[in-house]
Amino acid sequence: MSEGCSGSCGTCPSGSTCDSTDRLPPGMLEHYNVSADTRKGVLVFIQTEEGSLDDSAAGILTLARNISDDRVFATVFGGIEVKELFGEIFSFGVDTLYHMRNRDRGYRPRSWARAFMDVAERVNAAVLLFPDTCIGEELAALCAAEADAGICVRCTDPKMDNGMIIARKDLGTRIAEVRFMYRPAVMVPSAEGLPAPVSDPDRKGTVINRPFNMEE
Repeated sequence: MSEGCSGSCGTCPSGSTCDSTDRLPPGMLEHYNVSADTRKGVLVFIQTEEGSLDDSAAGILTLARNISDDRVFATVFGGIEVKELFGEIFSFGVDTLYHMRNRDRGYRPRSWARAFMDVAERVNAAVLLFPDTCIGEELAALCAAEADAGICVRCTDPKMDNGMIIARKDLGTRIAEVRFMYRPAVMVPSAEGLPAPVSDPDRKGTVINRPFNMEE
């Protein structure tokens, strides 16, 4: 009940009183769910090898575009050498690319995971996708631990169905359906199950330069 309720606001119990000027209009409270998760879109970790996109990048970016309920974000770690990849990355459906920069070009798992999760929180992504590689799996595990999020490694057929994030996992004897009850969902899609790349060379996107700290 609002302070000083007169029972006319429609949001307070019958018989109460209300004269608050900040109350919601009658009938509006039922349209608000303050506990609803507002995370949307997909954030992808793009792995590079000697200045080129990893073999899985095209497929995983196409997958992100296919399943996203909003925008597609991506991160790429490196120096000026990765700038030549921006056009190719946008062609696979990325809307906003975060160029993660540090003077130390070496792979530092914990620092990279923290930097990636900083972006994940900034863009409020619902799904975090990582490639089916040693680095991808390691970062996925670290990010899931930091976000206290569910994780599915080498999953297939990920999708969003009426707000629910779903994937399949081959357990050897059967195929299990994995349902993520909370967001973000951390997934490492199986390299064998990625869709055929779909590229549009005319697509454009936004690049955000994002320096990060090495803390290990």
